[in-house]
Amino acid sequence: MIACIKCGKRKKVQRLGRRTHWICSTCSKGNSKKKSREELITVSCDGCLREQKIRKSKLELCDGYTCAFGRCNKNPGFKIPELPEGYVCQLILNVAGGFCGYKIKIASPEEAQSVARAIAIRDAGIAVLRQNRDQKFIN
Repeated sequence: MIACIKCGKRKKVQRLGRRTHWICSTCSKGNSKKKSREELITVSCDGCLREQKIRKSKLELCDGYTCAFGRCNKNPGFKIPELPEGYVCQLILNVAGGFCGYKIKIASPEEAQSVARAIAIRDAGIAVLRQNRDQKFIN
């Protein structure tokens, strides 16, 4: 005898190997109905306005959604809004089905220091490139 995990209904079987539990057809049908009854939410890409319907349980709330990671596939001119000083943008992969999401939040002290270091490295690299370019034109 084996018993249904959900309702406890017993079934007489000859051989199931090591399995001692199973899910009866009544319980498995109930699971599929529960998913189909769950309301669908429409999420749209901020760049091209393409829409996708997903279940509420599969959605993670973000400030905005895009087709690709931090950009839009169909509208290459789309960019995530400019950030004010002291804010950072967190990109999250596959937040709403195939869409990626972004959250704009206030930077913690560690994040602010990291951004300052990255800007310093970028500015130093640009200065070196300009210096090399100027030397090539002189020679």
